[in-house]
Amino acid sequence: MSLRLYHFTVPLSCARTSPVPWLRLFRRETPRTRRSTVGGLPVTDVPRTVFDCLALLDDAACAALLDHATATLTSDRALRVRYLEEIGHRSSTRSPRWSPGQTNRSHDRQI
Repeated sequence: MSLRLYHFTVPLSCARTSPVPWLRLFRRETPRTRRSTVGGLPVTDVPRTVFDCLALLDDAACAALLDHATATLTSDRALRVRYLEEIGHRSSTRSPRWSPGQTNRSHDRQI
């Protein structure tokens, strides 16, 4: 049985490494306007969460996530704005396989 891994974004002031093997920490400052609380747990906004996930998923899962997010959670425009805000920042996640305006191969739809 493989260990289920959980990913959390924490402030730069938090620990550099995870205290347990099932937790992966990403350290970055997230402005208050880009955070909210869901069920008592602080979370990043939808565009930030989508881009964090895109850096970790395979192509098929990326396409499915983008389709779901733009259909139900956020707009194409909000994702584009957030993407452009992150370009070139040292703390940005590794370059996603997708960028705003690129065709989503699974459905040949313009994002």
